[in-house]
Amino acid sequence: GGFLEKRVLSPACLLEGLASGGDDGELYSFLRRQFPYPVPASILSAAVSAIREAASQPEAYPELHEYMRKSLDIQATLSHRLQQLPPKDFEDLLHPVFKEDEITLIVVGGVLGGAAGLAQMGLGWGGPAAAVRALQTLAFVAVTSATFFLSSNGVLGQTELHDLAAGLAILLASSGSSL
Repeated sequence: GGFLEKRVLSPACLLEGLASGGDDGELYSFLRRQFPYPVPASILSAAVSAIREAASQPEAYPELHEYMRKSLDIQATLSHRLQQLPPKDFEDLLHPVFKEDEITLIVVGGVLGGAAGLAQMGLGWGGPAAAVRALQTLAFVAVTSATFFLSSNGVLGQTELHDLAAGLAILLASSGSSL
């Protein structure tokens, strides 16, 4: 809440967004619809300009900014609304934030998981059969993760996915594994 309240949904940012577009913006259009036509366009333009000025100079209009901060209570409002979101909607809300770093998260997760598996194998947990099984699982997970990533980014088409799945099934069958 604090980050959003200070940097994204601050009174200055909200006022700037409100006044964006000037005489072609939504605020001007809204004011034109609300006020009768005898009100001159210059008055509406002055109102939009005044809001833009208040946004760009918060120190000159501290009462306005404080009033907005208290009235909107961004932190409490966001906290309340986010708690009411179903888990799927919350995930959809956060996904764009992490989308840029998604490949990094996938790779780091795979490397850490592989390292943990290799460490367990190196410690001899489960004996020699577990080592072979761990390597098969590691290979399987690496291939399926790469396939999922490439298909979700449109690099692999349906034919390539089908061929890859068939090849993976043959490989697993020939190794006697049933992952």
